Amino acid sequence: MRKRYKQKKRSCVLCKPNKMGLAKRWNNKELEGIKEFERERMYYA
Repeated sequence: MRKRYKQKKRSCVLCKPNKMGLAKRWNNKELEGIKEFERERMYYA
């Protein structure tokens, strides 16, 4: 499975809560599509 979260690099003192830490690469709906695609890919491999 691919990494779900990406590291946010840039931050300043004022915007640390918004910019630091982890951010989702895709939302739940997209995640379902990715999982379905990977399931099919593994089936055919």
